[in-house]
Amino acid sequence: FKCKQNKGIFVYKSKIHKRINIIDSGVVRVTVNDLVKVNKFDCNGKVRFIGSVNDRKGVWYGIELNDAKGKNNGTIQDRVYFKCDDNHGIFVRKASIT
Repeated sequence: FKCKQNKGIFVYKSKIHKRINIIDSGVVRVTVNDLVKVNKFDCNGKVRFIGSVNDRKGVWYGIELNDAKGKNNGTIQDRVYFKCDDNHGIFVRKASIT
């Protein structure tokens, strides 16, 4: 990887601890594999996809729900965004997750 001189370090994976990233505006940063709660479905899950979905505008979060409360399996209109069991997938906006 590239970085400024004396700013990079290699460490064992076991020494890395996950932390919540907070952007300057105070908004919590959500990344793939983060565990979240989908408020609308009152269900927890794991972020499996972040990005554009078909013709929908904006950023969408593909969540693999712990319970079968979803609408899909990570596929929308024959396009696979992520894989999970049937009815365990949902796509939501960031405002819908905590």
